[in-house]
Amino acid sequence: MLSARRATPRWSLGNGLVQDWSYATPMQRLSRLQVGASSSPGLHVDRSYSYDAVGNGSSIVDNRSSNSQSFDYDHCDRTCPTKRRGRSVGSC
Repeated sequence: MLSARRATPRWSLGNGLVQDWSYATPMQRLSRLQVGASSSPGLHVDRSYSYDAVGNGSSIVDNRSSNSQSFDYDHCDRTCPTKRRGRSVGSC
């Protein structure tokens, strides 16, 4: 997951597309990533990211397809994918 520290909010790609990042406060974690034309930024990629209370990534949602992936953490703070496309894929 990315942090907003010293990051640019938009890149213009060589193929005419733009990549936009949005960040959530107070920890300045990536909240949304979009890739597309300037007029429709999420045309090709549109993903949202959420975090738990201590800043660990808790989910990634593909806003174009409504697919999602959730994460859980074990006692050593290691990430474990717990749900993908609404189905359980294991636990910590």
